[in-house]
Amino acid sequence: MTVAVISGDIVSSRQMSTPELDTTLALVSSVLAHYDTAGTKHHFFRGDGFQITLPKPSLALRCALQLKLTLIGQRQQKQGSDCRLAIGVGEISQLRRNGATSSGEAFELSGLGLDSLKGNEIALFSSDPTLAPYQLLLQWLSFHLQGLTPKQAQVLQPFLFESVTEQSQLAQRLGLDQSTVSRHLSRAGAPLLQQLLSQFEQVLKDD
Repeated sequence: MTVAVISGDIVSSRQMSTPELDTTLALVSSVLAHYDTAGTKHHFFRGDGFQITLPKPSLALRCALQLKLTLIGQRQQKQGSDCRLAIGVGEISQLRRNGATSSGEAFELSGLGLDSLKGNEIALFSSDPTLAPYQLLLQWLSFHLQGLTPKQAQVLQPFLFESVTEQSQLAQRLGLDQSTVSRHLSRAGAPLLQQLLSQFEQVLKDD
């Protein structure tokens, strides 16, 4: 079966205090818990590393982007935690609830991919030629996310992941003027991000 495996770790975790790292890992866990299934559960490793297996690979980019925006959104100005993420899409022979004991192409691609990453990138690794254009698109996405402000990330989260697309509703929820919400969505490229998620999910839609 084809699955997606996301392996990640916290950038510059050695420079963080214990409370800061604990808070960051708790945020990561809160996001990943939404993508856990009856057969799989996310886990942590090496202190600041984490991994989740997605039996529905179409959810991989959504999960990765939600992780990044959650961490960006809790920063003070542009200072704060971030993560790098390697998405591996491929075959596995057996899916175990404990991902640490699972194996297969998707795990190898994700694990080796994470070791190859620099900085705070999101990257896609797959032998499927239909996904090749998305490897380049995720390079663009990594670059784009570096320029987001915490407020932009906070507005994007309900817009992209909770289907709260009415600006008046977003303004009420976030305690902002509607004009401010509109400006944040525009500068963050919200429609383009929404389209990227939709197309990725369509390409990897479940049979």
